[in-house]
Amino acid sequence: MALKTREPSNTYCVILRGEALVASKAGHRQALTFADEFIAQAETRAERLGSNLGVVSAVFYFLPFVVTVLVIVGVPLIQVIMG
Repeated sequence: MALKTREPSNTYCVILRGEALVASKAGHRQALTFADEFIAQAETRAERLGSNLGVVSAVFYFLPFVVTVLVIVGVPLIQVIMG
């Protein structure tokens, strides 16, 4: 989130992640555009992280569960079929 503050002598300061971007009135729009682009990129990375976590959770939780159920059901079933 960007925090906009008014600096003396007709300059603006945009504080973003602890770094200050100081611009004149003419550069004010450019600084805000930079902040908006950075926020949009951060939101995109957060969305990608959610889908990556879905794959990781499937590998580490769902697959061991399926293997455990198949072993519990499959071993006795194979023993019955083999004799």
